[in-house]
Amino acid sequence: MFFFCFRKRVTVEVLGILSQVLQASAVELNFDTAAETVTNLENVSVDAIGNQLPFRPIVFGNCETDAVAAITETFRALRNSCVGEPKNQRAITEETVAVEETCNILNILTSQQSNQNHVTCLRVGTQFLGNLVVNNKETQPIIWNKCSSVLLSLLKHEDEKVANYSSMVIYNILLGCPNISKAVEDYKEMLETLIDHAMKDSEFAMFTIELLLSKEGYLPMMYGKLDNTHQLFLLEALHSIISTDSTTQIPVSSVKFLSEQFKVRSDCILKTCKTDVESLEPAEVSKQLQLLATASACSDYRSELQSDKSLLITCAMLLRSIHSLGKLDENHFSAIQKLASLSISDQNLDILEHPAFGFKSSLVQILGNLCWKHLGNQNEVSCVSSYNSSIENNYVACAIRSTCKRELH
Repeated sequence: MFFFCFRKRVTVEVLGILSQVLQASAVELNFDTAAETVTNLENVSVDAIGNQLPFRPIVFGNCETDAVAAITETFRALRNSCVGEPKNQRAITEETVAVEETCNILNILTSQQSNQNHVTCLRVGTQFLGNLVVNNKETQPIIWNKCSSVLLSLLKHEDEKVANYSSMVIYNILLGCPNISKAVEDYKEMLETLIDHAMKDSEFAMFTIELLLSKEGYLPMMYGKLDNTHQLFLLEALHSIISTDSTTQIPVSSVKFLSEQFKVRSDCILKTCKTDVESLEPAEVSKQLQLLATASACSDYRSELQSDKSLLITCAMLLRSIHSLGKLDENHFSAIQKLASLSISDQNLDILEHPAFGFKSSLVQILGNLCWKHLGNQNEVSCVSSYNSSIENNYVACAIRSTCKRELH
């Protein structure tokens, strides 16, 4: 077996040699053939290009395990040759068979029973594809056209690092190629897989989701296709983007879409007054309201939301209904008089996790923001000063100030 140790700057000729090593290795991962090819190619290359050969061969044994290790080292050599070298990225992609054979090998390894040697090879091979596309708009579409199938397969791999590296490749391609981004925007399975990995703290899966959410029309197209768990995650991601100084910009149309969703389904929260929550729909509605309340405080979205009279009326009517239900008897909408009563304990955990918790506060917050410097909305909303909850008092004060702002009375 041969191990490649770089000693100097790699040349295009040597990149071709390494790609042919992969080509030989892809034939049922038969290393006897690959080893012979390496030896022959090495002799030819020494005669042809002399001291330019950037690796020295180290002989091990000849077995399947060694074959996978040899391929891993070839991937590693190719991967390292791409770092900060656009010329090498293009040469490997356009002038060699390395990309095609990498896909063949990765497909073979994913179809076989996994072991640690296979996983390591998959990791390094995926990293190699990643280094080919970083900051290179010329190689990105080529890699996607040749490798999209295997990348999506690796995205579902049980090894988290393999999946994360695949996410990294997909993210860099979508970042640099808007046309490719449009082609995958309706691919539900990819989004679901990315969400599953992001829920396990995969960094590049999260980056890819944020990139997709920034696309005009993406959220309205995909939201209804997902189950409630995935919908809740997207709402959390959107809320995080809007509430922080993220460089990602969520389209106004996405916020308008969520406003329409909230108006249609908001009354389901009233059904949780006394009963246990049997589905995730109330939690989804609660998260939608929280997101809209935050968005209404942002100048990018406030004017659009303020122009939505039906949203204003829906929130005002919900607040009135919830307040009335809370006064009937002790239930999930009853006011909490002391913050100390919310100390984390087993008996209070259900209160904190219930979708009704904080719902009135979000309603008061969004009503205040919708009325801010908006005379028409101020005239629509009556004063909410009669509500008495220590948690909501700050939002109530802001709502009163917003409602009275620029009033002639």
